[in-house]
Amino acid sequence: MLKHQRPTKFSDPFGDFSGEELNGIIAKTDEQLGDVDYMMIFQHHLPAGTYNESSYFISQMFAYLNREYANDREITADVLDHFMCWCQQYAEDLIRDGADDWVRSELLGLLCKIADQFKLTELSPKHIFPIVPLQLGAITELLSGMVSYEFFRETIPIATAYLTNDISYAHAGWILTLNGWTAPPLIRFPVGILEAALQAINQHLAITDAKFDHLFWQDWETRMARYIELQETWHSKKL
Repeated sequence: MLKHQRPTKFSDPFGDFSGEELNGIIAKTDEQLGDVDYMMIFQHHLPAGTYNESSYFISQMFAYLNREYANDREITADVLDHFMCWCQQYAEDLIRDGADDWVRSELLGLLCKIADQFKLTELSPKHIFPIVPLQLGAITELLSGMVSYEFFRETIPIATAYLTNDISYAHAGWILTLNGWTAPPLIRFPVGILEAALQAINQHLAITDAKFDHLFWQDWETRMARYIELQETWHSKKL
């Protein structure tokens, strides 16, 4: 864990913020900081402060994310997106401070907590997917960062093994969802693992009367195919 002092100001090394924005973050106590503050502190390629200034807030950010999770609130995926990019940008500094393993361990711990629960939540009926897994954005962002950034690359086998060594209903739910929710899949699971996950899902459905569980899985293949279609359409328009 890093022991840098709390900064009294942000240097704004890339000139991307107003003084009002930066002073607003400094004026808050650690407990008052939220997702928007952390997105500015660790902003993609243009963080609010220098490495020493921003790195003080790593512990506070982890505490915030774990509180959000413990209170059953959706973790803002953008916080993870910005932070993981920041870690790649300042990888040499984190390694120099001996904080690289700690950061990876904290993120893996958060991913494992999410993986151990597969809760479905209802969105507005107007959404294309009215029922989605809680923390879908967070776990997708965590795995995406692990795949994309060299700093986190060694954590991929650990995350994969955690999901597949004990295929509970929760792990099975994430295995199948992650295998179909992104195009291409963030992790390509072997056919045998997918079959074991399907078996775990069917066993769960046979003993539960949870409405959302049955609704989600009854249309699972159509849902995944539709999502991949939308992803491909979005990417073709972007190109």
